[in-house]
Amino acid sequence: MSTVIKEGMTFGYLKTLAVKENSEKRQSWLCECVCGEKIVVARRHLLGYKSRRSTKSCGCMEKSQGGLTMRYPRIYNLWGGMIRRCYDPSADNYSRYGGSGVKVEDVWRNNFQAFLEWSLKNGYKENLTIDRIDSTKPYGPENCRWADYFTQNQNKGMHKNNKTGHIGVYKSNSGYRAYIQRDKKRKYLGHFRAIDEAIAARMKAEELYSKNGHL
Repeated sequence: MSTVIKEGMTFGYLKTLAVKENSEKRQSWLCECVCGEKIVVARRHLLGYKSRRSTKSCGCMEKSQGGLTMRYPRIYNLWGGMIRRCYDPSADNYSRYGGSGVKVEDVWRNNFQAFLEWSLKNGYKENLTIDRIDSTKPYGPENCRWADYFTQNQNKGMHKNNKTGHIGVYKSNSGYRAYIQRDKKRKYLGHFRAIDEAIAARMKAEELYSKNGHL
């Protein structure tokens, strides 16, 4: 059965926008690549066939950045996913990101190499994913880090009125209090005169959770 292509469908890093040519012998589509480039691609090239693999991008994946996209496929996929969830309404988690106003700074949105260089210099590991330090600000080199899922989940819990800049640490009338929360379970870590003491208690609790798997 022949595959029917419709607007908004994704093929690799390309999303179909509109039919450019449609005849009995040929159909082609205007597509937008995850990097932002728009190209026209023949239907059979989107789908691929026996003697030719399908077209996956505007060419950035194969030729741009000196082949870096092929050498670092996981980082490239994470970069593409970051852009899709912020700018592609058909992405599964768009409502939580682009639909809520989350953006990607131009220095990353239009330049995979810049994102790659930052990643390799700032703690990238195979078991980590990209995380915004301040969830109210966009993706960019000054507001991102490579973090595990535990750290990301804790970051999602930061209150907008948190004035300390540290997750799980807040100002009280006579000092600072610290807590850690996981799976809707909160554990208070104590009251401290200095913010450094509260932060240290929080960090120790994170280490213990990572080691033991429970609060």
